[in-house]
Amino acid sequence: MAHSKKYPDGRHSSPGDPSLVSLQEGAQTVGVCVKTLRNWISEGRLTGYRLGPRAIRIDRNELFALARPLADSHTRGVA
Repeated sequence: MAHSKKYPDGRHSSPGDPSLVSLQEGAQTVGVCVKTLRNWISEGRLTGYRLGPRAIRIDRNELFALARPLADSHTRGVA
């Protein structure tokens, strides 16, 4: 399988499979608070996945997809 990830239990993921991370890891990765990620889940901007009674995970790729480039400084006059 090209470009797949092998899990400890022997499963393989394909490029389209979600890469689930904890809220703490996701928040640290993009530099926001865990509460911000919880708000984004509540607002429907980000999908949360419950893994048991308390554990919530998010798709790392979906988190990065929320990022938007800033306007080009040459066209907007931003210094």
